[in-house]
Amino acid sequence: MYICTHTLPDMKYIRQILDKLCKEGNRIRIIANSSSGDKLCELTKDYSDLTYYLFNNFHAKMVFYSPQNVGGKGTVWLSSQNFGTSGYFENLVMLKSNQAYQYYVEKLEEFVGHEL
Repeated sequence: MYICTHTLPDMKYIRQILDKLCKEGNRIRIIANSSSGDKLCELTKDYSDLTYYLFNNFHAKMVFYSPQNVGGKGTVWLSSQNFGTSGYFENLVMLKSNQAYQYYVEKLEEFVGHEL
């Protein structure tokens, strides 16, 4: 699972989501703006399945998920909301498509410069 965010606004909510994702056995990669480094460093102390990458010029808000089972479809969520909660009216587009999943993973890895 890939989680892309600019900031991590609500750590209590984020921990609830990470608890659920880790319990389900997901490998979690968070790609974020460098301003989130301290919070991500703290999270890795509690979540061994969490890896993070930081970039000064990162502002994307997306989540990519592909089930472990062969028959599952990849899902991509594109949003205006950072990972967490928001009091604003936010947009969200969900794409259930293996092609969309592969496309966004490839574009993200191009940006990062290596496989995640």
